Amino acid sequence: MDLTSTFIKRFGDLVALLRVDPANDAAQDLALTAAAAAVEHAPVEVDARPERCVPHELSLQARMLARQVDRLRISAGAEPQELLALARALAHDITPVTARPFIEIHQGRAAASAPVEEAAGSLPPGPEVDPGIRRDPALLGMWDRSELLQLVRPTQL
Repeated sequence: MDLTSTFIKRFGDLVALLRVDPANDAAQDLALTAAAAAVEHAPVEVDARPERCVPHELSLQARMLARQVDRLRISAGAEPQELLALARALAHDITPVTARPFIEIHQGRAAASAPVEEAAGSLPPGPEVDPGIRRDPALLGMWDRSELLQLVRPTQL
């Protein structure tokens, strides 16, 4: 297996572990060590768009697409701490994905042109609502009347 494939596999494993099993420190250490070893002497470039198929939802490419990262370029000699910080950002939905001394991030057009707060995961503004209009949640089927009374007049213990 070539170094690029090894890096993609092991770094992808690290991102997936951070996303679904963040308490598994031993597996994370193994994946991080293998990924760092793959870029110890040679740079690696990872494209978010796979050549053959749709990426699995936990794959490195899928997380790159979800975070609007088109390409990663990892320089030779990248430190494990840098790789871990990048993996954490890719695994998380809101943490900004930022470049580091040995890591270049090429983001998609939508991410590059979006305001900082939108890139951080905030929602676009919703429609304006007249504050004078009161809606009864019970009529909308969201609450039982007894639950509404508890919300309005909480009982004291």
